[in-house]
Amino acid sequence: MMTETAKSPSQVFLGMTAIIVSEPMQRLMDLVQRVARSSATTLVTGESGVGKPKRNHAEALLSDYAAMPCLGTTVTVQRVGLLDLCS
Repeated sequence: MMTETAKSPSQVFLGMTAIIVSEPMQRLMDLVQRVARSSATTLVTGESGVGKPKRNHAEALLSDYAAMPCLGTTVTVQRVGLLDLCS
């Protein structure tokens, strides 16, 4: 009996060997590789703690600009309620 992990090929991610089992993660890695080969500008959004900087780093390493310095930026938006503005 073959486990799901055994069916998934390993790949290098940020200099480490990774076995990506889930289909959504495999689709994400395919997308990162496609975007890295293009000249597109990307905006990555998502909840805190989901790995946006790691995804950005992977894209930078896979791109033609890998040898150049990379400036990573993180923008945090705090929602302010009406009561907070009035106090």
